[in-house]
Amino acid sequence: MPRRLPEKTRNAPRKPRRYGSQKRFRPSRPFFQSAPVRENQELEVVVDDIGSRGDGIAR
Repeated sequence: MPRRLPEKTRNAPRKPRRYGSQKRFRPSRPFFQSAPVRENQELEVVVDDIGSRGDGIAR
């Protein structure tokens, strides 16, 4: 790869820097979903199967 000559590097056009104009990531739905049960509310649950290695379910 040829070396860039210094006179071309010095006069190269530069893009202006824009601070604060970048849009931040704002999802349409909230990041944390609300819990299906309220505080002091009970819910009956039956465990059908336990995840095994390779299921993609964390322990």
